[in-house]
Amino acid sequence: MGLFCHPMLFCTHPCRPLPFSPQNGYNKQRKTGAEQGPVQPEVKGMPQAGMTAALRAAGRLCMKGQATLIRKLALGAVCILLAAGFTLLLKEVLDTQEPEQALPILEVRCNDVPMPPEYLLRAGYEWNFFTTKEVKTPVIPNEEMALMPIEVMAQTPVVVSYSTRPKELKLQRWDAATGEYVEVTTTTPGHFQAPTVVGCYVYRVTGTWAFRGEIQDYFCLQVT
Repeated sequence: MGLFCHPMLFCTHPCRPLPFSPQNGYNKQRKTGAEQGPVQPEVKGMPQAGMTAALRAAGRLCMKGQATLIRKLALGAVCILLAAGFTLLLKEVLDTQEPEQALPILEVRCNDVPMPPEYLLRAGYEWNFFTTKEVKTPVIPNEEMALMPIEVMAQTPVVVSYSTRPKELKLQRWDAATGEYVEVTTTTPGHFQAPTVVGCYVYRVTGTWAFRGEIQDYFCLQVT
């Protein structure tokens, strides 16, 4: 007699995991792990009071550094100003020993050619230095001035200026008919043309500087 197998003894469906039961601990752990996800480590942060104290300390250090830098910059600026003031004062003291060498120099150009210094005469000045005031009275009779005339052609362009630009520049010419100096009319200060009539002409130049003083110079043109 052969073996007889009952069809109900064989399972025709795929195998499925067993339902949850106290005996099936594996499925319980797997399901629970899937629901919870990966476990993150717990990180403890700095307490709020400690963080605030650290920020305040950093702010105080920063402000202290800025204050130190400002003090150093201010001290450096003061030292520079003191050195500049001392240098200027020393120069002024030396200039008072030879005041004429420290004053602005008259420059006269005839047809753009500089007039030699020996043709120029400094008659007087009144100049204020920081420590003193130097005065040389510019009162010199016209006939006693030792002027060397320089020869120029009629209507030669002449430019009068100083090595340091004055606030005001006055140009005058001696008038033998009136015995006085008359102002030379110019469109540009210090610019004029030599007279058209042949003769010898004496000019007086007066420069004025604000807060400094006044200088008076002379020169002579021989128009040919």
